[in-house]
Amino acid sequence: MFQYAEARAALLPSDAAAAATGQPNVRVVRMPHDDSWLRDTAPTFVHARVRAPCPAPQPPPLLMATDWRFNGWGDLYGSYERDKGVARQIAEELAVPRVEVDMVLEGGSIHVDGEG
Repeated sequence: MFQYAEARAALLPSDAAAAATGQPNVRVVRMPHDDSWLRDTAPTFVHARVRAPCPAPQPPPLLMATDWRFNGWGDLYGSYERDKGVARQIAEELAVPRVEVDMVLEGGSIHVDGEG
C-alpha cells in the first residue's frame, strides 16, 4: 500500500503511472482540485434510455454524467471552487454528455446499483 509521498511519486508523470498499472484501459489524468474526495465531486454516471418509435429496434442506453451542485459539505471547509468543476472536467475527458442537476449532492451520500 502506498503512503502519500510514494503515491504522489507513482502518479507522475501520468503516462508512466498508467503504464505501471499494466492495464491498457487505465488513463491517469491530472486535474486541479481543492481538498475533496472524488466520490463526492465526480459525476454520477447513468444510462439514459431513449425510446425509438415502435416497432423500430431500440437504441442502446446512452451513458451520461450527472453534475450535481457541490457546496463543500455545507461550506464547512475552505475553498472548493476547483472541486465544483471536477464533474465537468471528467465528463469532457471521457467525451460523455453531461447533465447539470440543480440540487446539492455529494456522491458519497448515495448508494447506486452499478447498473447505471
